[in-house]
Amino acid sequence: MAKQLALKTPAEKIVFEHRLPSESVSYVNIADCYSKEHDRVIAAYMDDNKVLHIAADGKIYLPYSGAYLFSNFAKLKEISFTKHVDFSLLHNAYQMFGGNKAMTTIDLSGLDFSRVISTEWMFAECTNMQKIILPDLSSGTVVSTSNMFKDCKNLTEIIGLDKFNTSKVIDFSFMFSGCSKLANIDVSKFNT
Repeated sequence: MAKQLALKTPAEKIVFEHRLPSESVSYVNIADCYSKEHDRVIAAYMDDNKVLHIAADGKIYLPYSGAYLFSNFAKLKEISFTKHVDFSLLHNAYQMFGGNKAMTTIDLSGLDFSRVISTEWMFAECTNMQKIILPDLSSGTVVSTSNMFKDCKNLTEIIGLDKFNTSKVIDFSFMFSGCSKLANIDVSKFNT
């Protein structure tokens, strides 16, 4: 785990790939963190351009809990999700992207969040985030959104909020707390 944390600090971009690196590339196997399949190799390695590559032969299935999975990268500006990453098992997105202070935009469109029940603190303290494109949250499985966007003080746009099915949400507390630049959001379809 210490090696994995060491990889986090300098990364400016995360890219998912469907092929393992060549044998000449030194990598850390992070299968226990990023997959339900502990018997396979999921390689993480940093290149000279500060890109963190996460690679496996075939799809990478994210685990049931994605809590803190992509959080608190000091310099992360971009995550490039591809069709090789499968979110269909994900239930917990607690602080999944929280604390990424260098990131200004994130696009989660096209990702399968149909089983997610918690989006608590999901983007909290992404202080330079300006635009978030949400995944499809129309399945109605989410029960808590507390602090979801807390202290995203530069956030001006959230795309996909109008399709968020909140019929089972029981905790909306502080969802937009500290979002001082978020002037126009349409929550008229929220079931509160």
